Amino acid sequence: AAARSSAAWNPSRAPAGATTGCTRWALDDFYAALAATEQGTARRPARLSWYGDSVSATDALPGRIRARLQDVFGDGGPGFVHAVAPHRFNHSLAVARTASGSWRSFGVSLANVGDHLYGLGNATAEGQGTIKLSAKTPSGKLTSVHVYYLAQPSGGTAELDVDGEVKATIDTSAEKKTARFETVRVPDGDHQIQLKATGKVRLFGFALERDAGVVVDNMALVSATAKNMLLNQADHWKAQLAHRAPDLVMIMIGTNEAQWLSGSERSMAEYEEIWRKLLTPVRAA
Repeated sequence: AAARSSAAWNPSRAPAGATTGCTRWALDDFYAALAATEQGTARRPARLSWYGDSVSATDALPGRIRARLQDVFGDGGPGFVHAVAPHRFNHSLAVARTASGSWRSFGVSLANVGDHLYGLGNATAEGQGTIKLSAKTPSGKLTSVHVYYLAQPSGGTAELDVDGEVKATIDTSAEKKTARFETVRVPDGDHQIQLKATGKVRLFGFALERDAGVVVDNMALVSATAKNMLLNQADHWKAQLAHRAPDLVMIMIGTNEAQWLSGSERSMAEYEEIWRKLLTPVRAA
C-alpha cells in the first residue's frame, strides 16, 4: 500500500517499458533544489508554483506550505503574485498589494480575454494606475523584482519605483503582442515596490524574491478547472513557465469538475484527455 501511495504522488519518470526499475522520479528536481538550498550552494530560491481553484485562492493551503518550507529552508520571498487580485476571494499571505486606477482583470475561469494570453498565473490585468507591493514573508526582504508584462500595439509606459526611486522605465509598445520581462536587483532588505502605469499597460504579475530559500507561487483562481485552464494559449504558457523555471508545479483542482463529469467512461476519458493537454506544456517547459 505504501509503495502504491508513493507512486501516486511521486510517479516514475523512467521511460515506459523500462525493465531495470525506476531511476527518475517526479519530485527528484524539487528535492535536489531543496538539498542545494540546505547546503548553501543554490544560486536562486527553490520554487514551487501552485495552481488551484477556490480552495487554494485564499492562500490558506499554499500559505501553510510556504510558511513551513521557509521555516526549514529559508525565506526566499513572496514569489510570483498576480498584478491585481483576479477576484475578491483571491488573497496572498506573502505580499501586501494594493491597486488604484482603471485596472481591469481577466482570468481563464471568470473573465476571458480575446487573445488568450493570460501569462504565468492564468490571469492578466490591463489599464493604468498604481500598484504597490511589499513582502509579508518572515524576513520581509527582497533582492529582486521581476515584472511579467505584454508588449503590444499602442502599449503605454510603466515606471518601476523602489523605495521612492525609479529603477526602470518600461515601454510596453510593440508592433505585435509579445510577452516580455523586466528585472530590477536591489540590496537584500525591506523594500516598498510601486509600479506607475500610464496609457494601456498589460501586466501578468510580479515575482518578488531573495537570492536563496524557498518560494511558493500561488496562482490559484476562483472557479478554475482543467478545462478552462486550457484557455491560456499553450505555447505562451509554456514560455512563461520556462522563464519562471519552477522546480515543482502543483496543480490542485477537481471540485469544480463534478458539475460536468457524469462519471461515465466517456466523460472520464474526455477528462483524461483534457489533463493530457494541460500537462503537456507544463512538462515541456
